Amino acid sequence: MIQGGTYEFKIAIADAGDRNLDAGVFVSKIEGVFGADLAIQKAVDKSTPCIGDIVEFTLTAKNVGPADATGVQVTDLLPSGFEYDSHTAPSGTTYTPSTGIWNIGNLALYGERVLKIRAKVKSAGVYTNQATITGTKNDPDATNDKAQVTVVPSVPQITIGTGGATICAGSTTQLTGSGTPATSGAWTSSNPSVATVNNSGLVTGVSDGTATITYKNANGCTANVVVDVKPKPTVNVVDNKDFCNGASSPVVTFGSNVTGTTYSWTNDNTSIGLAASGTGNLPAFTATNTGTSPITATITVTPSANGCTGTPRTFTIKVNPTAT
Repeated sequence: MIQGGTYEFKIAIADAGDRNLDAGVFVSKIEGVFGADLAIQKAVDKSTPCIGDIVEFTLTAKNVGPADATGVQVTDLLPSGFEYDSHTAPSGTTYTPSTGIWNIGNLALYGERVLKIRAKVKSAGVYTNQATITGTKNDPDATNDKAQVTVVPSVPQITIGTGGATICAGSTTQLTGSGTPATSGAWTSSNPSVATVNNSGLVTGVSDGTATITYKNANGCTANVVVDVKPKPTVNVVDNKDFCNGASSPVVTFGSNVTGTTYSWTNDNTSIGLAASGTGNLPAFTATNTGTSPITATITVTPSANGCTGTPRTFTIKVNPTAT
């Protein structure tokens, strides 16, 4: 028996020898109900896309019978995490992005239509996209009238270690990427002359400037962090000094390659008349040597700027005794 057909049955009480069932025959005409079992299938080409990717949803509408279908319509409205890009609909059908309605119309027995919807991934989240098919004829099986796919955008994160995102030239900071890193090229620097990064996310400052460090996960999705590299200040060369006992030593002004550099200094021999330490320029002082032989002090100057400490520079001050 086929659903929708018309059948004629004989119900009879007859003798065993009445092979033609002629006795007491009652004829009943039973008419079946016409129907069309519509089904919808749905697929997506990327279930874990990156933010900004274009994903493609494929909808397949089918009529599995037993009759032709009429007034067929599929509703598929994109979730909030997507922005409509484009679609491809079969000839004779229409899709309206604002309502999500795909009007198919008539769909012959065992016929199918395929709609492709392309959308841009806008934000992180868990998004379920559902399609529902309906028609004007009776649908004997509602279990295949809906189909859905779930899309979870992959959004990698970068954790900045204790070194911070602002480092000094020659210093390092450790970056850590979330999830599984790409098998190759997981970490890259936009400007290796300013900052380099190794395969483990260790960033090394090279010179003054900024560099964008990019992390890529196994899905090919990326995250960025800007590393600001500050230069290490230097101290300009200071000539060694030579004074006699009682002479006035003028202020020694320090200079650097970095504007705004500050200085701290130490003196390893206070008997020359200079304090053991100080900050800023070396102050004027009266050279002192009450002995009979020259004495020498080593002055060590350490520069600092923008949180970076440069390499100390030294010079000497010799004080000669009073001539006799």
